[in-house]
Formats: sequence, C-alpha cells, structure tokens
Amino acid sequence: DIITEKEVFLAFYDDVGMKSPFLKTQHFSWSIMSQYQLDFVEFFKMNINLGCYLYFKVDEYYIPNRYAYNKYRYIHDIMIIGYDENNFIVLGYNNKGKFSEMKIPFFVFMDALTSNTADINKNEWQDDIYFIKYISADYKFNINAVKFALYDYLNSISTIEKNKRFSSPLKNTVYGLRVYDKVVEYLEIIKTQGNVFWGGENIDNRIFRIIMEHKKLMLERIKLINIRYGGYDDIYNMYIAVERMAQSLHLLAVKYQITGDKKIVDKLIELIKRIKHDDEKILGELYKRIQYVD
Repeated sequence: DIITEKEVFLAFYDDVGMKSPFLKTQHFSWSIMSQYQLDFVEFFKMNINLGCYLYFKVDEYYIPNRYAYNKYRYIHDIMIIGYDENNFIVLGYNNKGKFSEMKIPFFVFMDALTSNTADINKNEWQDDIYFIKYISADYKFNINAVKFALYDYLNSISTIEKNKRFSSPLKNTVYGLRVYDKVVEYLEIIKTQGNVFWGGENIDNRIFRIIMEHKKLMLERIKLINIRYGGYDDIYNMYIAVERMAQSLHLLAVKYQITGDKKIVDKLIELIKRIKHDDEKILGELYKRIQYVD
C-alpha cells in the first residue's frame, strides 16, 4: 500500500535466482548451523577456497558504512566474495547508495551474523544461507517461454503467481508495465512529502538499480534472439536507447540521494514515463514478430 507505506518494494528474482542452472547452490539454515561447535571463520574461509561465494543475512547495526551502523538493528543481505589476513571482503550498498566492495574484520562479521536470531522452529527469510559456486551448464533456449513472459509483462499480469500451488500473490502486488505507474506514484510522494520510510530526502535506489539491470538483461535477450533467428536489428538498436535511459535513471537517483534536490525527482518521473512508453512500444513489436518463430 504505497499511500500508507510511502515505499515501493520492487522484487526481481529474490532467492529464486539461486536456482539458476549455472550455479551449484548449497542451502543452509543459520538457526541450525549456529548450534554447531564450529570455528565459523575457518569454515567460511575453507568454502571460499573451494571457489564459493557466501550469501548471508546479517545485522547491519554492526557493519560499518551501512545506513543502520551503530543506529538500529537491521537484518539484511550480504555476500562474501573473498578474504585477506584479517577481513572478509563483501559486496553490498554502502550508506551513500553505492554498490561496492568493502572489508569487514572477521570478528565484526561474526557479531553481525550471530545477531541474526532466526527462530529454529519457523521458516523465516533471514534464516537462509547459501554457498554458491559457478558451474558450466548447457542452456536450451526456449522461444515459447519468451512469448509467454512477454505476454504477461505487456499485459501487467503474472500467470505463474496466480497458479502457484502453495501460495497466493501478495495483496496490492502489480506486475509488468504497471510497475512503472507505482514508481511514479512513489516519486510523487517523495517530491511532496519526503521519504518517511528511509527518512528525510533519501530515496530507495534499489528500485532504479533493478530497473537498470532489467533493461540490460532485456537488451541481452533481444541480442540473443537476433543472433538465433535474425531480422531483429532494428528492435535491438531501438532498445539500446531504453537501456541508456535506465542507466541515466539510476545515476539520477544516486545524485538525488547525495543532493536532495527536488528538481531531480521531476527528471526521474519524466524518465520513468519515457521508459514505460518505449518499453511497451518496442517489446510489443518484438512480441508481435516472434509469434511466427518456433
């Protein structure tokens, strides 16, 4: 409920991304693992040496250069990509909204991890730990899956969500092109009232990062379709402009985080509307043409 919460929670792949055929993924429960008598630092280092990335939920109260650092308890995602003599090397967003590497001393990381008191008797999102390793895998391109997904996207529906066996779509969820309208609504609130959730002039830049990443992926998908079937040069070239607009959108959101200049919000709204318009037009044409491909 964007009016009440003054926030858009824009989901992309979430933990489903761990099920990629290119990843070998080990799934652990922290509430169970924490009961073991292990030297966790050495255990994590050993798995890094085996070529794994380590994905946790930690309390950012203990993590320097994060919004919550020394202010309030906040369980959030973090990924370890390596280590040196005294530190884990992690990836994440810093308190300036920049996605970057940083070093965290082993003992600080363990304070953040052990502060995650996931309930051993409940299925909680913060209980998930993943050890992830890239593997080489064959991938069969399925043009019918592309048709299916594009139809849903252009019509702002999710056939998959509606037909999940053990869960129902979250209330107030929107899909596809309608997402842009909700982002505009969110920006209008930011412009007039500020961001109640993040405080003051802050903005949730994850929204604009995800939109940018989505356009990068769509451009790659169109490129692949063109390589396999030919005849889509014009669509690919048109979509380059959409991808560039999405990059500008993300950079403007970062700029707003730094300056708090309300004029930037107007530019963000204008760009979102242009991206939606061009997305609908170009991907609509793509969908029309691939109907004749099998």
